[in-house]
Amino acid sequence: MANGGVIGVINTVNAGGPATQCARVSTVTASGCFQTLEHTTTLAANLIAGGAGGAQRYGGGGGAGGFLEVPAIPVAGLTCYAVVIGAAGAGGPITGTPGQTGNDGSPGQVSTLEGSSATGGGGGGALCMATPSGPGRNGLVGGSGGGGGAGGSIPSASGGAGGAGTACQGNIGGIGIQVPNTCSYAGGGGGAGGAASGKTGGAGKASPFNSVVYAGGGGGWYYANGGAGGTGGGGLGGSAAPRHPANNATGYGSGGGGGQDCTAGSIGGNGSDGIVVINEVAVGYTTPATAPGVWQMSTVYDFIKGCNWV
Repeated sequence: MANGGVIGVINTVNAGGPATQCARVSTVTASGCFQTLEHTTTLAANLIAGGAGGAQRYGGGGGAGGFLEVPAIPVAGLTCYAVVIGAAGAGGPITGTPGQTGNDGSPGQVSTLEGSSATGGGGGGALCMATPSGPGRNGLVGGSGGGGGAGGSIPSASGGAGGAGTACQGNIGGIGIQVPNTCSYAGGGGGAGGAASGKTGGAGKASPFNSVVYAGGGGGWYYANGGAGGTGGGGLGGSAAPRHPANNATGYGSGGGGGQDCTAGSIGGNGSDGIVVINEVAVGYTTPATAPGVWQMSTVYDFIKGCNWV
């Protein structure tokens, strides 16, 4: 160009300066690696363990998986961190014949991230002897406790107590009452947001990072219609009138419903798997100044050959 101007393709100079890495909320539903963003230095996480199964035969509902909030986990950017998602507990299976001991629900499994662990839900308790008597078994302890089984037919056969929940993670399961009568029921499982209320599973709780409700307790067996599961996915308990089986939990970290009486459908409902919700907050950082420098002759040649050099 005339007057001493520079010819060639514009070679941009970046002066650098302040920038922001946007916030990100991630949900992890399978065990594996979680990779941080480039400038992340601290994570906040909500760990939810696997929900427990409901018990077989006049069974208590399964407890929800532990709901643990971790406000700060130091990390490095662009680094992979192992996440373990707790599996659901199975409902109490059908074994033996009517009149034998029912089977408790299986507990849920732990969810973990960087040294923090949420405790699996406690399985529901069954009736010790479906006929003619026997006390209900206690619900199992867990993140939230399982519901107690309904009591048997003799006067001394009380219902089982609800299992205790883990501090800062969950709540106690409900107490079962005696059978047989139209008011009898087994206890619901505890939920992350509250204890079971009789046959009704405890409510779930909303994650602080995405507002989704997780970890409801399973409903206990109830003569009429079955105990309702807690919000967030707790399974409906089985019933005798109308006769229907226990439901499996839905969503994440919830407990299964308690099983029916001595019928082919008396199996307890399965819990649901856990989940981990991870929050990376917005981070400010500074971009460095950059200047491309002098063109390489080979690059100039390529631009000229491609008619891109003026």
